[in-house]
Amino acid sequence: MKDPILVLAHGPWLTAWIRGLLTEEGYSSCNVLQPEELEPSLEFSAAFIDLALPDLAGWNLLEALVERAPVAVILGQEEGAAEQALEMGAKAFVTRPIAPHQIRSAVRHLERSL
Repeated sequence: MKDPILVLAHGPWLTAWIRGLLTEEGYSSCNVLQPEELEPSLEFSAAFIDLALPDLAGWNLLEALVERAPVAVILGQEEGAAEQALEMGAKAFVTRPIAPHQIRSAVRHLERSL
């Protein structure tokens, strides 16, 4: 992926952890911590969006971003959330508790979607 990966997770610690995993795998990431910091001109090749962001921001971002790039979503244990996210255009998902291999697998799915 030539452009960075956008990561917006619920909490700066989770965002930093995912960014660290991406860096270990040779990817760069965007420096955005809150949905309101997302500029329309920001270029990214793919995105990880946490559906647990406050005020349904994760779901709203998923809906908006699938038109721009492949999106992987971070889910809790909500029944039916994975199916709904995939129907909305997500290319991959990871569930809590998140393990490093889930992030790596999701990135491979995103790459195949480019």
